[in-house]
Amino acid sequence: MRRGQIITLDFLLSIIVVTVAIGLIIQSAEINSYDLKERQIYDDLKRIGNPAVYLLAASPEVACELIGSAGETIGSLINCVPNRTNSNFEVTKANLGVPAQYKCRVELSGYLEFATECNDVLGSGTKMVYSTSRNVVAYNSGASSFPQRLPKSVLEECISSGCSELAETKIIIQVWK
Repeated sequence: MRRGQIITLDFLLSIIVVTVAIGLIIQSAEINSYDLKERQIYDDLKRIGNPAVYLLAASPEVACELIGSAGETIGSLINCVPNRTNSNFEVTKANLGVPAQYKCRVELSGYLEFATECNDVLGSGTKMVYSTSRNVVAYNSGASSFPQRLPKSVLEECISSGCSELAETKIIIQVWK
């Protein structure tokens, strides 16, 4: 081999190495960019989903109404949901703080039931869904009308020795775009 051929081969090998290195750097940057975008979408869904489940469990229209021995209203119990809620109240996206461009679904376990606008169907093409749940106490007074008022004496009895009127259940909220 002549001296000129060796220099040319060295030059070609170094160009190949530099090209591969540049390609790896570009691929790494693309992967990081994609991960960042996915994380931003997830964080947005989480920012909407977490408060939504809290707002549902804490809503005065949904929460159990605690009453004293004379029938006076003491207040609403957060995380206590009657098994039937106010028929004039519908859980809307606005009640949950879910923007109109987002879709949502509220799932209730046990015997909880109430009207909700968040009953969108999750499509097969949906890439990212944020799901959160909250354990609540379901109050079953046996009454079919609203409000279902929880007497303080029943609550105290359930706390001290257990009862059949209160049962732990779960509210699940899913949010996607």
